[in-house]
Amino acid sequence: MRGSAGGSSAAAPAACRSEALAWAGCDVTQFIRRAQWVHIRDNPHSTWRERLKLRLPGGYQREQHRLWQLINETDRWRLKPGPQREAMEREYESYLDCIKDPELKKKLTPDYNLGCTRIPKSDKNYYAAVQLPNAHIVKGEIARIVSDGIVMADGPHVALDVLVYATGFDAHAYMRPMKVTGLNGMTIDEAWKEKIYSYGGIAVPGFPNLFMLYGPFAPVNNVPVPLGLEQEIACIMRLIAEARTRRAAVAPTLAATEKFLTRLGAAFPGTV
Repeated sequence: MRGSAGGSSAAAPAACRSEALAWAGCDVTQFIRRAQWVHIRDNPHSTWRERLKLRLPGGYQREQHRLWQLINETDRWRLKPGPQREAMEREYESYLDCIKDPELKKKLTPDYNLGCTRIPKSDKNYYAAVQLPNAHIVKGEIARIVSDGIVMADGPHVALDVLVYATGFDAHAYMRPMKVTGLNGMTIDEAWKEKIYSYGGIAVPGFPNLFMLYGPFAPVNNVPVPLGLEQEIACIMRLIAEARTRRAAVAPTLAATEKFLTRLGAAFPGTV
């Protein structure tokens, strides 16, 4: 069986999807536009004691607090340059040392700093999988899909039986193509025509009672998604309670949103 997994820098699971197929013995071709940094790490089994701790009174809250502390200690490299970031980049570069073929290693070595895109995790070593005789990496732009495979922009035709899409997503679409209309008939497309923005990743000026999870400028790359979502949900619940108490709609002011964006703009330099 010949199969393929198409991948992009936005589709973090693509690398691990092709890895699973390769270890299963399928003849796999992974198409990539850009190499990704891959974190090689174990996926440990949760013991019954660890699961029980979460069910005890306050257990979940204690675990959440521990995770926040861990993030604070271990993920500072994403926010500030320095020795910790340099050490992390050396660690990820070392994962590539197991690749024997210099050409393959070149294909799979990213040309951007660690952390600039989402980092897929592999517990069975993606780099070992792509060196199997039944695994192939094709790097470049896909021109078109045809009935029996893929034609690359530079000419080659790759024959396939199965094509697995893992080509990322439109990162700036958010709730679109849904049509959302705010005050004075303004649509979200019109509001975001010049730039994408929000207040706190959860609300947009001029759109009363419109709440988003992980909207523009939410912490998508330095905080685990579940922890970020919990904080956003808690904030939205407080806003809904306030709206019910006051019997009024809720939306951020333009001034507050601009202040939020200015604060972010000042914090961005030096981050990944």
